[in-house]
Amino acid sequence: MTEELKDTSSLKNSITQQSDSNESIEQTLEDSENRRKEEGGFGVEKPISVIFAAIEGFEVDSNADMDMIEEISIVKQQFDLELDNIITKYGGITDKIQGGFFMATFGTQVTNKDDPTCAILAAMDMVKITDKFPDVDIHVGINSGVAWVGGIGTDQYTDTTVLGPTVNLAARIKAKAGPKQVVVSPSVYHLTKDIFVYQSLPAESFKGIAEPVPIFSVVDQKPEATRITAFKESEEERQKRLKAAIPPHLRDKIDKARLIVQGERKIVTILFSDLSGFTELSEKFKNEPSKMALLIDKCHHDLGKIVYKYEGIIDRIIGDALVAIFGAPIVHENDPERAVQAGLEMMDEIKRFSDRMAIEMDMPPLNVHIGVNTGRISIGNISTDQTQKMDYTVIGEPVELAEKLEDISETGEMLVGERTYRLTRALFKYEKKTDVEVRGQLIPVYRALGKRADPELKRGVSLLNKVFVSRETEIKALNEKSTMLWQNQGHFVGLIGQAGLGKSRLKRELRLNLGGRVTWLEGNCFEYTAQTAYSVFISAFTVYLDIQETDRDDEITEKLIYKIKNLFRESDEDLSDEIIPYIGSQLFALKFEGDYAEKVKYLDAEGRRLRTFAAIRDILIEESRRKPVTFVLEDLHWIDQVSLDLIFFLLGSIVDNSIFLIALYRPERTELCWHINDEIPSRIPNQSTLIELSQLSSQASRNLLEGLLTLINADSLKERIIENAEGNPFYMEEMLRLLIDNQVIQQIKIFNVDFSDQLQVQLDNGFMPEELLAGFRQNHIEFGSNFVVSIQEMGQLWRISNVEKTYIVRRLEKQIVVFQNQWATVGNADRIEIPDSLEQMLRARIDRMSSEPKSILQCCAVIGRTVDHVILEQISDDIADLDTNLGQLIALDMIDPQHSPSGQFEYVFEHIVTHNIAYSMVPVVTRRNLHTRIGDSVLLKNQDNPERVLEQLANHYHQGNDGSKALIHLAKAGRKAKQQYNHQVALKLYTQGLEHLGESSVDLLEEQIIIHEGLGDIYRIQGEFDTAIKHFEQAAKITGFALREAKIKRKIADVFEKRSEYETATEMLQQALEDLKDQPNLV
Repeated sequence: MTEELKDTSSLKNSITQQSDSNESIEQTLEDSENRRKEEGGFGVEKPISVIFAAIEGFEVDSNADMDMIEEISIVKQQFDLELDNIITKYGGITDKIQGGFFMATFGTQVTNKDDPTCAILAAMDMVKITDKFPDVDIHVGINSGVAWVGGIGTDQYTDTTVLGPTVNLAARIKAKAGPKQVVVSPSVYHLTKDIFVYQSLPAESFKGIAEPVPIFSVVDQKPEATRITAFKESEEERQKRLKAAIPPHLRDKIDKARLIVQGERKIVTILFSDLSGFTELSEKFKNEPSKMALLIDKCHHDLGKIVYKYEGIIDRIIGDALVAIFGAPIVHENDPERAVQAGLEMMDEIKRFSDRMAIEMDMPPLNVHIGVNTGRISIGNISTDQTQKMDYTVIGEPVELAEKLEDISETGEMLVGERTYRLTRALFKYEKKTDVEVRGQLIPVYRALGKRADPELKRGVSLLNKVFVSRETEIKALNEKSTMLWQNQGHFVGLIGQAGLGKSRLKRELRLNLGGRVTWLEGNCFEYTAQTAYSVFISAFTVYLDIQETDRDDEITEKLIYKIKNLFRESDEDLSDEIIPYIGSQLFALKFEGDYAEKVKYLDAEGRRLRTFAAIRDILIEESRRKPVTFVLEDLHWIDQVSLDLIFFLLGSIVDNSIFLIALYRPERTELCWHINDEIPSRIPNQSTLIELSQLSSQASRNLLEGLLTLINADSLKERIIENAEGNPFYMEEMLRLLIDNQVIQQIKIFNVDFSDQLQVQLDNGFMPEELLAGFRQNHIEFGSNFVVSIQEMGQLWRISNVEKTYIVRRLEKQIVVFQNQWATVGNADRIEIPDSLEQMLRARIDRMSSEPKSILQCCAVIGRTVDHVILEQISDDIADLDTNLGQLIALDMIDPQHSPSGQFEYVFEHIVTHNIAYSMVPVVTRRNLHTRIGDSVLLKNQDNPERVLEQLANHYHQGNDGSKALIHLAKAGRKAKQQYNHQVALKLYTQGLEHLGESSVDLLEEQIIIHEGLGDIYRIQGEFDTAIKHFEQAAKITGFALREAKIKRKIADVFEKRSEYETATEMLQQALEDLKDQPNLV
């Protein structure tokens, strides 16, 4: 057992210990009965009606990706919810929903003479809802009769269980039903034949019943059934009534909690167990069902304690079967180990109990067989009530395989899947079994034999040191260009490279070299700011002015005035009053009074733009007179048009001033950033340099790999790493991290033996083991967990497989030199699947994270590449220790902290690819909810002046699919972009707004008019006249205001005029005048 498992055991002293082995079985059962009575009673025999159903159509194809599995999971949850709603509507209880298995009962709580009728009505509705779910079928069987009803389970999970022949017959009848067919037993038929129309089916033989049993198919209901349906409220009515009874202070809390788990992708270990031997026990206690129930309850109670001991959860108890999940909702790094350890203890516990029963009560043997499997699944909450109930639906191949393993396992046997085996083989002994076929694929299966006597303890692995190699030419060029700053000359450098090639690393290296000799300014573009004018300059000047997230507009104004006034305090020409109003109004949407307001008030959009450009130029020039300025503009592949125009404007200031302008962007030729490549070299040919980062050469990649770690005798693995990384340093680092995480490569001790004196190899016991000879002959290297020996003359490595024996002659011991902290492959590296893309690698790393850091990472991903700490706190308020979890993400190199001038932290994803993959892993429903919450937080923080964050708000509400909020802010952001002559952005925003028409809870006609009229204006400018007319006409149709409609028709007339359709244009103007005839004051 690992140290972690030992610690877990010691922490569980509070858990009730197993029953004293000296206590008799009779006394044990009596204790169980007393325990249940204290909890409110154990069980009784009573008349009930039982529905069993088999559901088909939610099987997952073997080629399905996680998005498809998640979509299927969400649909399955919806289907399960509808089934549960139907059962509730007719007064029943949903007992079990597990994959394709469904069970419900009527009369288990309160017996009613209409229970059989309600069961059939519910079953008919269950069949009807399959019409809403294509390719889904349901087979239903119903029986009525006396059964034992009581609670069976554990201290933390009690399952209402029904036992007896009535239940068994319902399950068997279900197997005789066809698709979308409801089949009932003779007892149900006789009780309801006056209420429903039936078709007789051939009698069927069932196990344990001597004579064939007549069965009947429900065809339709008779008028008498309306007596029942009239008194059954709809689910909508039931929810409305229940919600009205909830105190207001609790209502919001419940609604929020129900959104927490709506479908999540997790790595979990599933344990299926089934008690065997109960058929014989059932026969022995056929006249004492309560005693039979006590036995099952005792077994599940003890097995449940073991599951909880290792912090798994009981997902289902179905009769004598138990399903447990390790890894959800509580996540540990060693959940597979916990599941296997729990399974072994469960088998031991049942064997001890069975042995005692055999001695004391002359009972047949009782045992358990178990299947365990690990994998990625979609997991979600299917609870329908307004309570704290959490009911999981799990979908995916790992669940199917775990169930299959339990099914094929023999009595007293536990089978595990390959992934569980791989993750736990260092701790447990296994033997290979015959492969099992699942979805057409043969899956390796292993039988767990028990714990290893000498388990291989896990070792922590250090994260890789970041090294900067193989970019000597590029950093030399940057350093050389920077020297021009002290000659009163500037320079422009464009750093171009695909994600991961080292642009940001070069920037950091340059900053280290320049140190405090320059004023360093840095601005970033983001994907969501591509629609925001001045985006990269807003980012840079936010830091330059020391603007904090909590600053009010008046505080920002004060900082701006102080900074600019102080900058020009000793200047020959004080330009501060020509700078402050334009920086404030155009970059930060500040509103001024007095002289500053007058400077901006009467300028048109183009005038304000030119004055703002000049203001930024003057700030940079004045700063450069004090100290050379290095201005880094990062991620310009997301630059907005206005920022790009400003960069070109600033080029003229570089020539005679100490300004070093550095632009980082990807080689995306279809984006605005590529104008830099096309135009800047010709504008300032002597003071511009473009450095395009290419993939590392094979030799450079080898140098980088050696710099990251020394990996001995692994040439083949190294070449595979280099080949898969394709010269991308970041890819290479991530691949190495994954190999270390998976313990494919480990740090070991190397014993180097010098055979230069040509001495013969001698061994203490006189011979070399055959496995070592075979290794030499085949030139095959095998690494173990102990240490590796290198025989230089033979150029081979071989493993000491038994540390109790020394295979090297004693006279050579003086020539052994030990090298610490070397890395080597462990096991056969060729059998390990090396991911061939960064996405696969990062998905694997993220998926292995514990739940809270993973949740924080997903929240960060939805916020954006740069993470606003305040917003993160607001949307992750359910995480207890945010800072600790952020620390884990930083340690894992998922995000980097950044110091703001005030000492506050913000967080930036280590790489954009990491952000993109983390974002894609957020479940769809969760992702939309987070976007909406982020939008709400951004709006709240900027409630005094939301104008400056319209683009963010529009993006988040659009991605959150919040119809009303999206439509409102897309319309406003589109109008803002249009007013700034940013027509392509406006077109995109308006078009996104069209997607939300009809989704909002209110009409929002004004926003619809803004969008359609705005689109008409843009298409008119672009010469797409037909499309322009279509949108103008739609805007005119919904205005409801004569003057506005007339103005829009005048625009339509203008379009016709541009098309030289003068007669039509005249007619349109006449229509506009006609619209205004009843309003002479407006004409």
